[in-house]
Amino acid sequence: MNTNNIRHTAPKDASMPTLTEALVVLCFSMGTMLLTVRAFQVFEPGVFELIGDSRFSMGLLIELLALGLPLALLFAVKRYSLSRSLGLVPCGFSSLAGGGLMGAGTVFFTPQLEAWLARCVPPPEGYFETMIDFFSLKSGESLAWALFCVGLMPALLEEALFRGVLLRSALLSMSRPVVIVGVGAAFALFHFDLWRAPVLCLIGMLITWIALRTASLWPAVVFHLVHNSLALILLNLMLPGNYGWIEGTADVPAPLLALGAFLLVSGAIILPQRAPGKEPARKNLNQPE
Repeated sequence: MNTNNIRHTAPKDASMPTLTEALVVLCFSMGTMLLTVRAFQVFEPGVFELIGDSRFSMGLLIELLALGLPLALLFAVKRYSLSRSLGLVPCGFSSLAGGGLMGAGTVFFTPQLEAWLARCVPPPEGYFETMIDFFSLKSGESLAWALFCVGLMPALLEEALFRGVLLRSALLSMSRPVVIVGVGAAFALFHFDLWRAPVLCLIGMLITWIALRTASLWPAVVFHLVHNSLALILLNLMLPGNYGWIEGTADVPAPLLALGAFLLVSGAIILPQRAPGKEPARKNLNQPE
C-alpha cells in the first residue's frame, strides 16, 4: 500500500467552533444588523430618547447587538475556549507596533484606492458627503466617545469574529491563501457597502495576513483600532474645502502616499513570523502553505 497517498486528518478540536458554526454566526450577525438598522429606522424617536441623539451611540448599539450578542451566545451555549477560538495568544511589542504602523499606513492608501475606484465605477450620489457628515464631530460632541464607538469597539468585536472565530475555524480545513481571500471577502460583505467592497476586501485580506503571520488576534485589533481612530481624527482636523482626496475627487498628495508606504513597509518588516505550533492544525497536514 502506498502510504504517501494517505491523508492524515486531525480530529475536530472540541474547544473551538467548526467552520459551519462560524459561518452560521456570521450570517446571524449580518441578519441581526439588518434587522437592528431597520428597527432603528422604524422606532427612531424612541431610540434617540433612550440613547440620546448620537449616531455614534447608535452605531455602538448596532455593533453590540449584531456582533457582541451572537458571539456571546456562541460561547455561552457551546462553552468553547475563548483563547483558542479567538487566537488570544500573547504577543510582543513588535507585533503590536507592526500592526499599528500598517493600520496607520492604510489610512493614506485607502482614499487613493477609492479615488481610482471612483474613476472606474462612480459611487452612489452623495456617498462621500454622507460619510463625511456622519464622522464629522458636531458642536458639543466628544472625540473620546466617538473614538470608543468608531475605533475601539469595532476593532474588538469585528476582529473577534473575522480574525478570531472565522479565521481559526477556517484554518482547520483550508489553506492559508484561501483563508486570506475568504475572510477578506466576508469582512467586505459584512459592511453592506457594495461600492466600497473591493477596498474593504483588500483591507480585510491584509488584516487576515497580519493575524496569520503573528498567530495572534491582538496585532489585528491594533491595526483596526489605529486605522479607524486615525481616519476619524484626520477627518476632523481637515479644514473645510480640503476634502478632495477624502472625497475621492482628487489623488492623495504624493508626500502622504510616501508616508503611507513607509508606515506599511516598516510595519510589515517588524512583524515577527509566527512561532511554530501557534497555528491550529489543518485538516490536511500535508497540504503546502
